Amino acid sequence: MASQKALWLNKPGKDLVLAGNEIPEPGPGDVLVKNHAVSLNPMDWYFPKAGFYLMKNFPVVIGEEGAGVVEKVGEDVTNLDVGDKV
Repeated sequence: MASQKALWLNKPGKDLVLAGNEIPEPGPGDVLVKNHAVSLNPMDWYFPKAGFYLMKNFPVVIGEEGAGVVEKVGEDVTNLDVGDKV
C-alpha cells in the first residue's frame, strides 16, 4: 500500500509529529484527493494544546484544508469524478 506523510497528534497537550501514514482506500461516500497544496490554520495549532471535544480517538491527523485532484471515488459518490479539481 502507498504511504504519505501526515501531521499527527498522539495526545492533547503533546507536540505534533510528522510521520508516515498508509493511504486508505475511499469507502462509501468518500473521495481520495491527491493534495497539491495544504495549509494549517490557527485552529490546527490551538486544538492540540487545548484539546477539542471532537477529538476522541488518538492518534489523530491534524489539518483539514487543502486543494488537489480527485484520485479515486468510493461507492455512492455521484457529484465528483476522478480528475476533478477540488
